[in-house]
Amino acid sequence: MVAGGNGVSGSAFVNNTELRDYVYATFEAGVLDCESAAVAQVAWCNGKPFVAVRGLSSLAGAGDGDKLYTAFNQLASDNAAAVTLGLIRALQMG
Repeated sequence: MVAGGNGVSGSAFVNNTELRDYVYATFEAGVLDCESAAVAQVAWCNGKPFVAVRGLSSLAGAGDGDKLYTAFNQLASDNAAAVTLGLIRALQMG
């Protein structure tokens, strides 16, 4: 599991090596997603705090994304759940 680093989020699924490389070179973003920005915008519009915890299961532009997703989906889900539970415990401890 890797925690930290920069990520970007937008309104489209990215399965393009050139765009992935551009985003990394421009923003030093090791993560692209297509859901977090929408949730963050709703939270911001309503004056609510927001944090995204993501479990990554594929590599943009890596070929057969379905195979990568199938291979790593459970691990990514388990890692995201473990981090989320850790954050909840830390918040409860104050």
